[in-house]
Amino acid sequence: MGGTFLLVSQYLQLVEGHSPLRAGLLLVPRAVAMIGATTLTPLLAWSAAAAVLLLQAGAGLYPDVPAGRVEVRPLAGAELGALSVDRFRIAGAPVGVQVDRTGQASVTGLPANLRLTDPSPTVPH
Repeated sequence: MGGTFLLVSQYLQLVEGHSPLRAGLLLVPRAVAMIGATTLTPLLAWSAAAAVLLLQAGAGLYPDVPAGRVEVRPLAGAELGALSVDRFRIAGAPVGVQVDRTGQASVTGLPANLRLTDPSPTVPH
């Protein structure tokens, strides 16, 4: 991104005929926008993805909409306590997941085209 400032300033001076001062002033709005974007990016990334991933991992809800299945493998239970997630959107439908203190999960509101599958068995080592 920083290299584009050099290239654009050279273009403005050599091709468009602007003075170095004018070319620099023309790039100020872009610099301000870049500062704002890089300041807000971590906040937007956290709010957009991390919260959903934490809820997904805690509730253990792993949807595979193209394959038509949803797997439940909750992390919540004895170690984390009970967990309840409401209006978690899967295939456009609000789905609810409740995990009790023992780790037993129940899913409500699953769309008709999705089926709940058992997690694949783990092999003890």
